Amino acid sequence: MAGEGLGRDLDEQAYDAVLGAANKHEGTTDESVGSVGDFIIDQVIELGSEPDAETQMAEYEEKQWFPDAGESKEVDTVPRWVDDLDAMTVPGGKATNQAVAAARSGAETMMYGRAGNDSDAHEPLADAGVGLDEMEMTDAETGTAYILLEDDGENRILCYKDEGTLVDQDYIDDRFDELLAEDYLLATNGMETDVLCHLFARLEGHEDRPTVIFDPSPLDGVEKALEYASVDYVTPNEVEYAALEDELTAGDYDVIETMAEGAKLNGEQVAYSPDVDVVDTTAAGDTFNGYFAGGLAADMDETDAIQYAVDAASSAVTEKGAMPSVPDRSEVLSM
Repeated sequence: MAGEGLGRDLDEQAYDAVLGAANKHEGTTDESVGSVGDFIIDQVIELGSEPDAETQMAEYEEKQWFPDAGESKEVDTVPRWVDDLDAMTVPGGKATNQAVAAARSGAETMMYGRAGNDSDAHEPLADAGVGLDEMEMTDAETGTAYILLEDDGENRILCYKDEGTLVDQDYIDDRFDELLAEDYLLATNGMETDVLCHLFARLEGHEDRPTVIFDPSPLDGVEKALEYASVDYVTPNEVEYAALEDELTAGDYDVIETMAEGAKLNGEQVAYSPDVDVVDTTAAGDTFNGYFAGGLAADMDETDAIQYAVDAASSAVTEKGAMPSVPDRSEVLSM
């Protein structure tokens, strides 16, 4: 369903705040965005180009650990047939994608996380204008996300991580003052759930804390994290909302459900997607979250920030790859 263009409805002052800087690396807002989580390298696999892949995948669809369409799951290993498929290697990871989206939206953005020294995963973040002062480099191997891309643009994600590159409680404690000083904080269940809960618990004790925007993907163990009063927004997609509906309706936070048609805020549709040709949905949710935070940081009201984010996500699905598909704000504002 096509919707009204963003520029038709946005408050002029908020619109100008987003467009204010000529240099795309220069923050356009007085408020800051932080994104906390683990670095990942994406291996994007087009199943349609692999003759036997769909047959082999069908044998795994009944296995509990294998993701459904539109779902991400962390695994200890991947099937050999997946590792043998031809893949396009690109930077990724939910937290890093969201950081890039926030920066490209015009927000002053800082990344909090760890990365292995076996890759240059951090370089695209710097190119996008993401601050890396709080990033910690380690000797471990950077994690990998295997993105199984189907012909209709839908995807299934198997994520493997090395413990040495994971954000842990010590990392959170060492940088808690910096995290606390952010105006908006993007978090995902891509972190270890116990570490995420540790962060949310510490934030609960502070009145002057950042507004927390929480992506519940992947779903394993996420129910614990949804119990914290420090969470302000939860942003499930349709699949995740259906799986978590009881928990989400019981929570004391705003729920933004994203879908192909747009987005609902607490059950009411408030934003509509423009008509686009879908190529790859991998980074849609990450783009939405980063742009939503960026919109709020630009002093947009809630519904304008959601429409801004929906338009950005709609642009992202027209390109392959995760981080490479996250649009610059000039692309979004011209939709």
